[in-house]
Amino acid sequence: MRAVVFILIILGVLVGYAMIEEFMGKGTSPSLFSSENKVKPYYSSGTKTNTTTPVDSSPNYVGKVKIYNINKASEYNPSLIKIDVRPYKGELINLTGWSIKTRKGTFTIPQGMEYYKKDGYSSDIIIKESSYLNIIGESEPFGTKKNFKTNVCLGYLSKSENIYPSFYSYCSTPKLEELDGFTPYCKEYLINQRTCKMPDYSSDFKISTDSSCVSYILNYFTYNGCFERSSKEKDFLSNYWYIYVNKNIVEELHDTVYLYDQNGILIDEYLY
Repeated sequence: MRAVVFILIILGVLVGYAMIEEFMGKGTSPSLFSSENKVKPYYSSGTKTNTTTPVDSSPNYVGKVKIYNINKASEYNPSLIKIDVRPYKGELINLTGWSIKTRKGTFTIPQGMEYYKKDGYSSDIIIKESSYLNIIGESEPFGTKKNFKTNVCLGYLSKSENIYPSFYSYCSTPKLEELDGFTPYCKEYLINQRTCKMPDYSSDFKISTDSSCVSYILNYFTYNGCFERSSKEKDFLSNYWYIYVNKNIVEELHDTVYLYDQNGILIDEYLY
């Protein structure tokens, strides 16, 4: 009986509290049943951590630019680092300013000449389609101290036969219909030249004494002559760049070679 009376008293107190609150309106104190009395989540007073992954401002070259082979220097050939570049369709990759790091030091890829001319100017090496870079541990063979992209006419240049690695060179010969005005003997001589070399006609009396034929030879069978004829053809350029380091940067035994882009981001590494 006492328990029942106690419960009724408690209920009466609660009902009375609610009636007083309704009569006086909402006060400054929160209601006993108000949601304001629910437990609020805890927030640290420290600085809020940004959980958003920062966007890298450098393009993603991983997988597009790779070191695919390394040849150590030998008695016969300089060291060679081969890089394979495969941009997406319409993408341009500027390799000037990239760096290669080995135990022997760091080499920065310089500018180069896409259309090689002895008195030409170098510019950034910009790759537009699948290409290969040969990083060669010796000085440039033509004496111009310029890096270059190979083309079909380079065989005319002296020492081109000693370039490592060797490259394809194709030099066209005159067409018969282009040789009006020359003697039949001169025509036959010209259309039978098959190499990218200046013909040695000194022992051929009929040619050496034919001034018009000799003049044609001296203009046609040269790098400049080939360049003027062929440089606008779509197959004039190869997809190989030759970059010269002037020294061996490949360790003789074992090493890991690292390739970084111009922002210092590691793009590839090659263990050998």
